[in-house]
Amino acid sequence: MHRLIFSLILLSLTCGSYAAEVNNLYHAQLPIDSRDEQKRDQLTPALLKQVIVKVVGNSSEVEKADLTAVLDKATTLVQQYEYHRTNVVQADLTQPDQLVLKQRFDADGVNKAIRDLGLPVWGRVRPDILAWVALKQDGKQTLLGLENSETKLIQPLNEAAEQRGLPILLPLMDLQDLSQVSFDAVWQQDNAVIQAASLRYGADILLLAQVNQDNGNATIEWQALIDGDIKRWQSQGKLPDAFKHGIGELADVLANRFSQTIDTNQAVQRLQMNISDVMDYGDFTRTMTYLRQLDYITDIRVMNLNEQKLDLDIAFNGNLQVLQRTLAVGRMLTEETSFDSNGAKSYRLLP
Repeated sequence: MHRLIFSLILLSLTCGSYAAEVNNLYHAQLPIDSRDEQKRDQLTPALLKQVIVKVVGNSSEVEKADLTAVLDKATTLVQQYEYHRTNVVQADLTQPDQLVLKQRFDADGVNKAIRDLGLPVWGRVRPDILAWVALKQDGKQTLLGLENSETKLIQPLNEAAEQRGLPILLPLMDLQDLSQVSFDAVWQQDNAVIQAASLRYGADILLLAQVNQDNGNATIEWQALIDGDIKRWQSQGKLPDAFKHGIGELADVLANRFSQTIDTNQAVQRLQMNISDVMDYGDFTRTMTYLRQLDYITDIRVMNLNEQKLDLDIAFNGNLQVLQRTLAVGRMLTEETSFDSNGAKSYRLLP
């Protein structure tokens, strides 16, 4: 079932990716040994801290802050909780299911608490990340994909991404992928080959991982292609820990680009946007839907819509440069020129 869901997500990416809205940003879950109310309340601060790390984006920023006052009132921010049992992915399939507590926290309350601490906020709309993972394990070489990999190999990566609020997707590794990408291309970080094969998915960021697993321990060499820049780092440990630390490093890097500290006392800023190639009502609708998803935008006024051009006046909080970076993800709007004489910014709507 999980593979079907991810396959459908990837199919939608091939039709055009407009960035990903992270729907579980204010959710967190942890194992628990009973449904006792007192134990649930004891676990709630740890779950809230998980959410704060996801929303802030940069874990080091959270670790430097004094969260005591916020965590002390963690139970007042809980909107919903539920228990469920989950499979523990191990070689021994006789392991019993694990009881898990899942909680959803109030987004407005969490965001206010974060702002009061002077910490940055990273919105729900985040860049799509396509992960090419080459795994050497027990003398075997494998490229992880949705159509050729076991759940026990994919699940640690998915869990690491979910904990940090990153929309990471794996390639299908169907016949089209296999005809373009070899194990060696990913292992040797052949960026030209990887970029060509990734076009069908329309992702904003390409992530390469060389996973060398031996006797239960893994060393992962990571590379990310981010808006023309190349970032490299390494993580080690048991496979779940190595994925967790490596994905955490990527989240920290991206948060530095897309998160920002919002001062509610600062006057709201405005930006005029002239968007060309808005051909019909469908184009207008998807443009407005996309812009309304962006947390930093507080108001949108339609100033003009004719001759395949949409003129907007938007109000936003925070830094203009961060807003522009956010607008650039999703391959929906491309910046055409710098500001014109009237202070408007020109964009073109991509098909």
